Amino acid sequence: MRSSAFTYLQNVMIGLAIVGVPLYLLYAGVTAYERAPPNSFSPFCTSTLTYRLNVTIETEGKQYSAFVVRQKLRPREWIKTLGGCYEVLGLALAFRLADNRLVLMNSYLCPKAWDFFEGEDLLYAFGFDVAAAMRERHKIDVLPYCRGMNEDKLRKPRGFVIGGFVVDNADHPARWKSLVFDDNDEARDIRIVSAVAEKVGGWPEDQLATVAPAILKTDFKYSNWSNSPETLIDFFRRYRPDNKFTYTAEEDPS
Repeated sequence: MRSSAFTYLQNVMIGLAIVGVPLYLLYAGVTAYERAPPNSFSPFCTSTLTYRLNVTIETEGKQYSAFVVRQKLRPREWIKTLGGCYEVLGLALAFRLADNRLVLMNSYLCPKAWDFFEGEDLLYAFGFDVAAAMRERHKIDVLPYCRGMNEDKLRKPRGFVIGGFVVDNADHPARWKSLVFDDNDEARDIRIVSAVAEKVGGWPEDQLATVAPAILKTDFKYSNWSNSPETLIDFFRRYRPDNKFTYTAEEDPS
């Protein structure tokens, strides 16, 4: 009798294990998938690294800070020639000034900043392993290397390289101007006080929707798309069926 009860219990335990282990593995897999950063399991894109960029600017004696978390993407090898990767969040730093102007800055780091992370005199464009490098060097002061955020400071300026934009009114955008930073980290009346990039985990994010949601509903007019604020706001974030433009902002050439 005791043997039969033991056998029955043993069979029940084996049955639970047979059913429970796969369910647990399924649960763990779904949880890992949901918590993983975007594109972690994408067949088309892979992430080289995710970094947090904290920047402080100064204008008219006041300082303002902003941050983004940006995920750098590249196409997987089998689809490399076709592209297919695009970033949605973390492209622009957003600073709302006391006079209600909005400053937008490009969050893409210059090649010399990537060189620092890699530890050798090679450019990111040549395909070194940035993620492995950042495991050794997790944080970098960007200012010694970058003019603005996205142009090398240690090289001769490549002419008119735009590092950001100023919008006249964060709540009711009507005019915008471009920002071209010099070696003193100044553009117009704005100066970059500090800029630090650090490797992080997690999801990309920015502050556009909280600092200046009107920007996402603004139709920007420009003479050259590549030199306009639209380059810092993902296409699908603005041009979607449920998003209607409320404002129109003209380029101010002054």
